[in-house]
Amino acid sequence: AEFTYTIFLDADTAVLIPEHIQRTQEKDDTLNLTLAVGKILESYGFRVIYARTEDIYQSPYQKAALGNDSGANVFISIHRNSSPYPNQYSGVESLVYNAWLPAGTIATNINRQLEQVGFKIWRERTSQSGRPAPEQYSRCPGGGR
Repeated sequence: AEFTYTIFLDADTAVLIPEHIQRTQEKDDTLNLTLAVGKILESYGFRVIYARTEDIYQSPYQKAALGNDSGANVFISIHRNSSPYPNQYSGVESLVYNAWLPAGTIATNINRQLEQVGFKIWRERTSQSGRPAPEQYSRCPGGGR
């Protein structure tokens, strides 16, 4: 039987981007971006499962439970970041709790491809402890516990 790698994608639900910066919401941008990344991953033969495909709120714990129940090999959380304060933070992040192979490689490759099509990558990082992030609570191999 042929093995198909499964990736669980979380479109982070963020806060409103200030209107003077852009008239949209990060959560909507992140969802659209995550769905587009998922389609590309599928075109390369990955099986993709989404935390959400519509505008709904899920707590980090709900997302982690979905990821845990999905049977995915990797849990990746995609974020769009902005701030009303200049140079505080902005850009895209693809987060995993554990940056070891293959999760970290997949997240880094997503970031690199987004950068090539014009997205600003905010920073390369894995989740920080103390921050309620779903990738920290996921038992997927690329997730956390």
